[in-house]
Amino acid sequence: LNVAVSRAKHLFIVAGSHEKLSASGGYLSKICAHCSRYGYITAVDHQYDHRPQLTIDIPSNEANILHSCEHVEWFKNNIASAKNHIVISSPWITLKNLDFSFQILVDAINRGVSINIYYGYNKNDFGDPEAIAKLKDAGCNLILDPDQTHSKVVIIDNQIVCIGSFNWLSQTHHLYCSEEYFKKINIRNEISIWVNDTVRANEVFLLLNGGNKPLEIKTEENKL
Repeated sequence: LNVAVSRAKHLFIVAGSHEKLSASGGYLSKICAHCSRYGYITAVDHQYDHRPQLTIDIPSNEANILHSCEHVEWFKNNIASAKNHIVISSPWITLKNLDFSFQILVDAINRGVSINIYYGYNKNDFGDPEAIAKLKDAGCNLILDPDQTHSKVVIIDNQIVCIGSFNWLSQTHHLYCSEEYFKKINIRNEISIWVNDTVRANEVFLLLNGGNKPLEIKTEENKL
C-alpha cells in the first residue's frame, strides 16, 4: 500500500469494501476519507455514486490482452516476425531468462533486425552483469536508463506495442508454463495489453527515450 500511494501521480484506484476499509483504521481509513472528499466512489448498489463514473473506451477489436503464460508465446512469435526493429524495456535482465530469450533475439539480429533494450531499475539493481554482456556481444544495443525504469514494454517494427506487468528479460515463465502443476504453484498473475498502432508505438517509444526523437525504422531500401 505504501508503494502504491507513494508512486501514484495522476490516478490511484482502490477496489474493496468501502465500509470495511473505512472502519479498518490507520491509513486505509484516511484513504477512504480522502476519496470521499476529493475523489470518485462507486459501488454496485450505487450507495456512494455521488460523482460520474470514470470510464475508458478501448474498442475490443483494437486492444488485445495477454495473461500470464500467454506472454511467452507472444514474445516468441512476435520477435520471430520482426522485420526491422525491436525495442524492449525490462528493469532487470537475468541469465536464467536468457536461456529462453537469447536465441530468439539472436535469430532476429541474424535477419538484420536492430534491437534496443532499455534496462535498469536503478544503477545498482539491473539483473545479471553477465546477461547484459552476453546481449551486447550478440549485437543488441543496451541502454541503462538514466532515469531508472520500471516499464515493461515491447515494440515491434514501430507498429505493435505491448505494455503491462510482465518482466520480459527476467521472468522465468518458460520454465513452468508447459506443466499444469508447476503453472499453478510458480506462476505470478501477469497481465499486459497490446495493440497494432503506429501512433501508440511512437508515443511509448518517446516516453522510453526521454521524449528525444521518434522511433527510427529501417526500411528494405535504407538497409542496403
